[in-house]
Amino acid sequence: MSAHPIPRPSRADIAFGVGLTLLLGWWTFTYYLGGFPPVPDLTSLRWVAIGVAALKPLALVWRRSNPVAATLGAFGLSAVHFSLLQESLPTDIVLWIMVYAAAAFGPRWLGLVALAGVTLGSLWVVTMSTSSPSSEPLGLLVETAFLASFGLAAWALGNSTHSRMERLDALEEQAIRLQSDRDQEALLAASAERTRIAREMHDIIAHSLSVIIAQADGGRYAAMADPKAGERALGTISEVGRASLADMRRLLGVLREPSEASSPTTPQPMDADLEELVRGVREAGLRVSLVRMGEPRALPPGAGLTVYRLIQEALTNSMKHAGPNAQVTVLLQWLHSALALEMTDDGRGAAAPSDGRGQGLVGMRERAAIYGGTVSAGPRPGGGFQVKVLIPLPDDRSRPVALGSSVPEPPSVQTSDDLPVIRDQIGAGGDGAREAEGEAEATGEAPSSARETARNAAGEAEAAGETPSSARETMSETAGEAQAAGERPSSARDAEAADGPDASHELPGGVSAHSPLTPTSPPLGGHP
Repeated sequence: MSAHPIPRPSRADIAFGVGLTLLLGWWTFTYYLGGFPPVPDLTSLRWVAIGVAALKPLALVWRRSNPVAATLGAFGLSAVHFSLLQESLPTDIVLWIMVYAAAAFGPRWLGLVALAGVTLGSLWVVTMSTSSPSSEPLGLLVETAFLASFGLAAWALGNSTHSRMERLDALEEQAIRLQSDRDQEALLAASAERTRIAREMHDIIAHSLSVIIAQADGGRYAAMADPKAGERALGTISEVGRASLADMRRLLGVLREPSEASSPTTPQPMDADLEELVRGVREAGLRVSLVRMGEPRALPPGAGLTVYRLIQEALTNSMKHAGPNAQVTVLLQWLHSALALEMTDDGRGAAAPSDGRGQGLVGMRERAAIYGGTVSAGPRPGGGFQVKVLIPLPDDRSRPVALGSSVPEPPSVQTSDDLPVIRDQIGAGGDGAREAEGEAEATGEAPSSARETARNAAGEAEAAGETPSSARETMSETAGEAQAAGERPSSARDAEAADGPDASHELPGGVSAHSPLTPTSPPLGGHP
């Protein structure tokens, strides 16, 4: 079998070729057999020529499927016909049809060859059929031009058809290419949407389940000693579960076709909703401090949701891996041309075994990359874990921003008022924690002495005109002396808690802290 088989003609082409052969053949034989006056000298060669001429219309069967072979066959039979019989027959009309077919369905050169063949054939027929050798050349030229004009008209019509078919083929190919491009774009859009939905579902489910698990574990231990703590844990579980279910319904609702019964849409969480997020995490038992530095500015569309999800994922990881009694600090620093986020905790870090495929950090990097941001995460040198995010702002995304860039505005700190004791009871073993505190009080330690000494040192530093950094160094030295004297940090925190939930303290540098918790990490860039 050949590599390129000859295409088979269609039924319409077969019917046209066979029908025209029968019609022109009947006309030819009728002309010679029953013509008036009768044709003399019907020799055997004449019969052969008539038979060959009658077969010429059969070449039209392949005029579309194989125009080159059809054209060569028609002109070859015509050459045999005119070599045996120098007369025109009704079947000669096939030559003009073949000129049109060659120009319309074949290559460009085939139409020109067919036109040249018809022109030369017309000149030959006119010359051979002239009755007198002394005929004027002008008359021969006029007759030849008249016959050749039919071939020229057929070629022009076929060439126009060929050009139109080429344009149609080009448009069809372009439509196929555009359809393929649309299909590819649809696949890419669907893949991007699946990735986005997967990130949203991961952030919603992972955060809510982490809170529910923490509350369930803590409530189980706390209910034995404090039934109200168990009730609060169950209430938090119910609230978080309902909120997560509502978020999932809103997320999955966009995948359904809109209908009149569809519930009204609600806005996605933004960076302004961070206080509510932090409040929910505090109720779950995690010590969280939210610090804002710099002057807030407008974020690009969708960037507010990204900031919210990044902080939510970092808090979720701290709840799962930081361990009991961990302190988490969330720092939002508005720099000159970027928004810097830093989430740190002082827990045991990420040493806990993985409970999934690790999509959290991958999703965080993907979210930040959408807005040209970067995410770095890893353990802290002094213990714990930290996540740093840098998101460029619209005014200048091309210029890199150092993480330690200073801002003129003083930071504002938001911390919890009353932290639940659920995680403290889990980490200390419930009643064992209270027994350890009782033993510390029985030894005669002064819980508040370290805090009071630190306050006095801060006041003296401010009165002497020292900078906030030197004041912090003085506080660190005082804390070291207090620790050398046998005081424990836990006792100091208990003494601060005894001052009451509404106690407010003035820290160096004009930072106001509401609640016993203060930021445990320096501004971005000053981290060891």
